[in-house]
Amino acid sequence: MDRANRNGLTSLSCVELAAAIRERRTTCVAAMEAVLERARAIQPRLNCFLRLDEDAALMLEVIAPGFAADLAKPIAGLRIGRAFREDCDSEIAAAMEASLDVFRRLGATVVDVELPDFRG
Repeated sequence: MDRANRNGLTSLSCVELAAAIRERRTTCVAAMEAVLERARAIQPRLNCFLRLDEDAALMLEVIAPGFAADLAKPIAGLRIGRAFREDCDSEIAAAMEASLDVFRRLGATVVDVELPDFRG
């Protein structure tokens, strides 16, 4: 059994892993290292990954500490900013609205925001 399976992180559900991180029984970096180790172990048999970008995966915790733990927080009560551009492709706009509808059903509030035009 590889180390990732021995420490049990790859067998936890997302909710269990988020609780372990929140309770400081593990870290986001340790969780990502376990996932990457497991991916390396099974890749030769499954051939399911095109590319493992391990450095980028580990860098996320450095750039946004606690990001993974935040994923377990409830959606209800969140405010999500929606910026609309007139020249947005209709299929993209429809997909965006469909995803925002999911957040609304989960209790989030969607608010319209204006962003500056950086196109120059």
